Amino acid sequence: MPILFVTNRSGESDVIEGLSAGADDFMVKPTRVGELTARVSALLRRAYRQKSGGEFVIDRYRFDPATAQIHIGEQTSC
Repeated sequence: MPILFVTNRSGESDVIEGLSAGADDFMVKPTRVGELTARVSALLRRAYRQKSGGEFVIDRYRFDPATAQIHIGEQTSC
């Protein structure tokens, strides 16, 4: 599972410490919703294989952004 640190600490040593501790990305507060969404999407793309059509799978969950549906096993949820 990818880890994104979101903190108010912005010094270079803080970023280095966070990434060295295992973070996959680092973001300084105040957060901007668009940037946060883009960073989370990028982390998920790199961490989980995507099927054609933009779908991606995490464990037993299949997310389909094109239809805004989540499939849990054989069930579909909106």
